[in-house]
Amino acid sequence: MNSNKSKLSSDIDFTTWMETLEKEAQAGCLREIAMHKAAGRNIYYSNHGVPTFETPEGKHFEYKLHPNGTDEIIREVKRNINNGKVNGKDNY
Repeated sequence: MNSNKSKLSSDIDFTTWMETLEKEAQAGCLREIAMHKAAGRNIYYSNHGVPTFETPEGKHFEYKLHPNGTDEIIREVKRNINNGKVNGKDNY
């Protein structure tokens, strides 16, 4: 029975460690994003497969990247401030 108790304890320790690691990683990403935006740079990401960027002012745009490296803004995407989602989908 001791081995089961020990395994349960190590599983709980691992789960706690993973939860802590996840929170720290998320906080680190948010700090990096804030610093990037404070420097006046856009944040580029994929919103469920849709190329999107956020300006330092907080506006979100869908864009198309052309083979020659230029991009084209397709449309502004409205952000729902209340739940941190863009068009009902998770943001970032």
